[in-house]
Amino acid sequence: MDEEMRHSLECIQANQIFPRKQLIREDENLQVPFLELHGESTEYVGRAEEAIIALSNYRLHIKFKESLVNVPLQLIESVECRDIFQLHLTCKDCKVIRCQFPTFEQCQDWLKRLNNAIRPPGKIEDLFSFAYHAWCMEVYASEKEQHGDLCRPALLCTLGFLRCAAVWLLRGLLESQLRLSGKHFYNHRTIASAFKNVSVIFKKCVLDH
Repeated sequence: MDEEMRHSLECIQANQIFPRKQLIREDENLQVPFLELHGESTEYVGRAEEAIIALSNYRLHIKFKESLVNVPLQLIESVECRDIFQLHLTCKDCKVIRCQFPTFEQCQDWLKRLNNAIRPPGKIEDLFSFAYHAWCMEVYASEKEQHGDLCRPALLCTLGFLRCAAVWLLRGLLESQLRLSGKHFYNHRTIASAFKNVSVIFKKCVLDH
């Protein structure tokens, strides 16, 4: 029974579980200004005041003429609209990011997009770590099928990624619980569920290798 379940899970592709979202360009000539990670999907690309701004399911990217902002969404604490045309972003590491837009309507559009993006996830699987892991495993499976064990990555590297993914998963969960409850304690059942999901990923990784 366990063997059948394992095979049925392996038949589901990452692009079915975590499909890419359709890219919305404010200008048809705009391109995604960065190299996407596995599982990363850019949703919006537009023009700010003397800058290119892009938003994915993992990061906010703002390319100014002489500088660059590249910040993970989980690091953004709040987004506000100031001086009508300016977005003011406060990060959890106390960094402040300001982005000016040519029109009030465009500023409001990006305010809404960013607030939706940094909202606590409805379920644990909405965290980027899961999409990243699923797409990485699919790429690895494809390379293994083409080249055999010559392209087999070290198990230590894979487990290292999973450890990092587990940390981000639990961190995002705890922050979400704190935001939703407004209190200094967490739902232990939800945390136990998170640990269970992480252990399942680790177990699957070991079985695959």
